[in-house]
Amino acid sequence: MKPVLFLVHGMGNHTEASFKSEVVTSLNAALSYYPNPDTTNIESAFDIVVFSYNDIFENYLEKLKNEFGDIITAATSMPELAAINDVVDFKNDLRSISEKVLFTTHWLDVVLYRFTLLGEAIRARFTSQLSQLIRSRGSSNVHIIAHSLGTAVTLDALSILYDKNLLIDPTDGKLNPIVNRLGSVTYLANVAKILEDIVPVDQTVVNPSDTGCSNRVFNVNHQLDPFTKVRPYKPTGALWTQLTNIDDELEHLATKFPHDVGNYLKNPVVNQPLFEVYFNSPNYSEGVDIAQRQFLANNKLVAASEEVIQLIEALKQPDGNDWQRFYSAFKAVYQLIKE
Repeated sequence: MKPVLFLVHGMGNHTEASFKSEVVTSLNAALSYYPNPDTTNIESAFDIVVFSYNDIFENYLEKLKNEFGDIITAATSMPELAAINDVVDFKNDLRSISEKVLFTTHWLDVVLYRFTLLGEAIRARFTSQLSQLIRSRGSSNVHIIAHSLGTAVTLDALSILYDKNLLIDPTDGKLNPIVNRLGSVTYLANVAKILEDIVPVDQTVVNPSDTGCSNRVFNVNHQLDPFTKVRPYKPTGALWTQLTNIDDELEHLATKFPHDVGNYLKNPVVNQPLFEVYFNSPNYSEGVDIAQRQFLANNKLVAASEEVIQLIEALKQPDGNDWQRFYSAFKAVYQLIKE
């Protein structure tokens, strides 16, 4: 029985098929960069399972549309969003149909997860689906890759599913992190700090310590990804400095959109330690220099836009409200999302 890659998508109009295709294509490209990969097709070695939750947002937005006539009116009328609407004035930004579409497919995903009960529904689905996988495949055979909003979903849900204090009541549905330790958890473009709510991010059970719920935890952000700069998740301490874990910031852009999952997974800085864990093989350390050259040769690296660079510099200064800063990042890159 093959191990499992459990994929958790971020904001945007994803389907199981579309996100699986993005990740599989990126990982297959990455494998091809190495001189002696275990496979050039990740699906020959892993079963790919996508945790999809976009339908929860879509069904809710459809109900709001029927009740209020349009999504923008609904978003400004919901009591749950009153606090965020007082901070972020988005109405004047929605001048075109495309901007409105992007608002409903990306920005609302984030605020609906953080400020409404939809977050609870998403976490419940996550814990149910992952628990079934752990029972059928064994926890050490499950490797999670979470991207963007999915990093917050994953951290929150795992922190609920696993009992940090190891005081296990068999009737409460929680898992012992030692007995049921995952193979690995990978955060790409981690935004968990900005969405921090039910779980203190710095106290989560999702860590690589002896009592953490995962053998390996990889935390990767991009230097040119504005979303990760508002409240960066930068875990510190001895348990995060093990050589088997990385907390790196990438430099190269393979696509114009710096938040793109392919910008992360295609880069050998990310995939080399992942492949070593996935295949339990040292080949990837030995071939990483070749892989880096192949990565540079096979991707027409692009420069970040001046607007993104200026925003990155501005976000380094911790001034103002975090949600306003997060929305500024959203506005700066929305054109790149469309491309």
